[in-house]
Amino acid sequence: MRRREFLTTAVGAALGSGLAASGCGVLGGDGEPTVLRLFTAELGDVLGQGSTEQYWRGLATRFREERPDISVVVSSAPRQEASTAVVELVNRGQAPDIAQVGTIADFAARGALYPATELLNVPVLSGLVPNIASAGKVRHIQYGMPVAARVGRLFYNRSLFEEAGLDPDEPPTDWEALLDAASALRDAGTPVPFGLPLGHDDAQDEALVWMLGGGGALTDVTGGYVINSDENVATFRWLRDELSAAGRTGRASPAETTREEVLSGFTEGSVGMLSGDSTLVWRAEAAGLAYGTAAMPGRSGPTRSAVADATWLLGFNQAGHREEIAAFLDFVFRPPSGVASFAGRHGLLPASSPEVEATLQGRSQQERALRPFLTGLPTATFFPVGKASWSIVAGSLARGIRRVMQPRTDVQQVLDELQREAESAEELR
Repeated sequence: MRRREFLTTAVGAALGSGLAASGCGVLGGDGEPTVLRLFTAELGDVLGQGSTEQYWRGLATRFREERPDISVVVSSAPRQEASTAVVELVNRGQAPDIAQVGTIADFAARGALYPATELLNVPVLSGLVPNIASAGKVRHIQYGMPVAARVGRLFYNRSLFEEAGLDPDEPPTDWEALLDAASALRDAGTPVPFGLPLGHDDAQDEALVWMLGGGGALTDVTGGYVINSDENVATFRWLRDELSAAGRTGRASPAETTREEVLSGFTEGSVGMLSGDSTLVWRAEAAGLAYGTAAMPGRSGPTRSAVADATWLLGFNQAGHREEIAAFLDFVFRPPSGVASFAGRHGLLPASSPEVEATLQGRSQQERALRPFLTGLPTATFFPVGKASWSIVAGSLARGIRRVMQPRTDVQQVLDELQREAESAEELR
């Protein structure tokens, strides 16, 4: 009920901002500016530089100085709710002109989007990191325009490692070593040796981390779902029966543990290890934590491909403002004012090859901290946001993984059910 009330408020706010702006001449007649509505997923104030909405408002103000004939009105919703809020706006015939959200294929399948080739110039498109760009395609057409990315790594508390008799310069590289390290941390009194958050709406993120580490995957080379593969079944049995057994993940069940609880616990010094991305770097730095990062341990060695996600911009065609959207995006993607500053402000990774190279060559503390994450970007595995079924499958997977972690659950049976649900979702889309 609270979620529905929030969405109603968020959608109403977005509609209200657009309607208020329309009084200034949304049609662009009589010398009035054309109004573009931008809806953004709020990522929060990661580095103390202001919210995501404040970022876009500032960019819109600077753009208006260059193009007084175009006004960009910004509204937002929390990241977990933004895609659903935009769906409701589209359903009402009030789609934003631009949205920064995590869903692509649903909107593309409805014919609601402009292809990126109609909005971005060739140098910008050709400069995108290849595997990020590929993740933003639907049936080989580029719709998602990435402004930033995140890549996962193992984070560990160096001080807790030392207290447990572990070498902080040699973090675990495989699952056997991970179990040994978690056991040592437990025996030394660490409340949560390994933080395993599977009790939240984004549990599919954590699930994919372990799928890849176990030699499995979410989809195969043809794009078909392989949730119930032998590798994945073995992985989740190991997670439940080995890693989360005997206090290695703390007293609370992973199925009831949220990501924010684990992240906060890490910065407070009560979590020994966890999977995290570059945004955790800044939280750990702010807390004065002695920490290290490494490739996630896999079944027989470091995981070869890290889990990655991107922050996307989408251009909606409902209002027919293609030229105005293209003008604003040209400003957004023009260095140094746009997407490079978005990534840096939010503790994320740049999404274009020139910006990646510049960061790798940079000497600032922030640039040096990002290097290990950037080196994993070319081989990273992105969520299949280009599949229209993904929004359904992601929710099913998050709920199903919580069931897998319950004692005496038949892992094979649960993953078989998830596989059937995924295949049904594919057929419906």
